[in-house]
Amino acid sequence: MKIWLVACSKGGVGKTTLAVNLAAAKAAAGDQVTLVDADPQGSTTRWSERRAALGSVIPVLDGHNRTQVRRLPAGAGTAIVDTPAGVG
Repeated sequence: MKIWLVACSKGGVGKTTLAVNLAAAKAAAGDQVTLVDADPQGSTTRWSERRAALGSVIPVLDGHNRTQVRRLPAGAGTAIVDTPAGVG
């Protein structure tokens, strides 16, 4: 599995926007992708909840639940991690 970390020390620079769009592009290309929302603001999770009504197929994990993240299978494609400000 590949892990892509979207991080920056400053807030408000578009980390969540980049993370969800990378995931959407990979999913549209037929790749298996999982988003990990490690930001306490939960913006990626809220995005996913809104997309679910439209039939989104991109799973989102709570980045604070390490058990869930550790259980991702090795062949799970790509995990894209949306981080809080101050990381990176």
